[in-house]
Amino acid sequence: MATEKKPESSTQDINPIVQRFVFHKLISVQGQKLVRTSPRHEAMVLPDEKVNTLAASILKSFNGEASVAFAGIETDSWFETKTRKYLGDTAKPEDNSVFYDYSIMMMEKLADKMEEAPLSTGGYLTIIDYIIEEERHLMLVLIKDQKGIGINAAMELEEVVTLGTDKLHFAADIHVGRWLSKEEVERERHVAFLKGKNRLDTVVGYFKSLLNIDESQYHDPSKHTKEIVAAVKSYCESFKDEDGALAARRAIQDWAESQAANSLAITLSAVANLIEPDAPEKFIEYLKVNKLEIPAEFVPVTQFLKSLMKYKVIGPKKQYTLSFEQSAIEDGLIFQNDNGNIEIAEAPAATLKLIPIK
Repeated sequence: MATEKKPESSTQDINPIVQRFVFHKLISVQGQKLVRTSPRHEAMVLPDEKVNTLAASILKSFNGEASVAFAGIETDSWFETKTRKYLGDTAKPEDNSVFYDYSIMMMEKLADKMEEAPLSTGGYLTIIDYIIEEERHLMLVLIKDQKGIGINAAMELEEVVTLGTDKLHFAADIHVGRWLSKEEVERERHVAFLKGKNRLDTVVGYFKSLLNIDESQYHDPSKHTKEIVAAVKSYCESFKDEDGALAARRAIQDWAESQAANSLAITLSAVANLIEPDAPEKFIEYLKVNKLEIPAEFVPVTQFLKSLMKYKVIGPKKQYTLSFEQSAIEDGLIFQNDNGNIEIAEAPAATLKLIPIK
């Protein structure tokens, strides 16, 4: 039986080093074209403990999302030109002028994009330039106010307004090192962004337009299918007993093959629910901790789903148990002979010595 392994790190332990931070308010009424902006007068002066707490909260929420897609930024696009210019700035840490000007430009451009979408909603455009695990990132987030209930000094209930970081309406995280790399392989999937059925397509749409995100740039269904299959198998090996692993793998295979047959996408959320019905967040956490960058949804390739199959043969009176992967059949290591018996090729010599020849 597999033992419960604790991950070496966790999305709970997120401590970004915030280099620059600012937010601006965009005010929009659904159905009305005009979008008003209310920019902050300057970038936040750092270090600031509240900024660190908010940034960590945003990243924790982002990393806990199952609906993350990976893409690239269009070459020579408006966003690439403006952002590379900002990233090339060598201003001193205390000089936020270039960063602030960049943020105002992004705010104004986003307002223009929102006016093109009649269902757009406002919020706080938050831009964070930060370092984590010695790598520089640039994050653009749309946060909204969230109403709640608090208790005041007079021990009375009162309505309070906080930032809803537990449900980000949009967020894009740019891995700067990858993006600026001269190696094409390194540049792959340098943008991670939120999308999914629980988000308005219009919100995702105008943010993708702002960032000039090109999803098709690194879309490879065969590769993604192999990645999710490998992740499921690895997770089951680490956290499931044999019977639990067999059941989970079979359920995922059956469902994914059905989706593929109808040209429908599979989602990480659905896979997580099949593998851990009572705690789907555990599988999402596993992907994040192990830095497995698998798109939130894609149409799988059937032929690569077959390797999810694992067989378990139990002999009469449970005198023997034989477990083997689909790959053992495909590689000709296990096969059926003319007499209807299972034969095993390349069995360990030590085992063969103990079995008589008949």
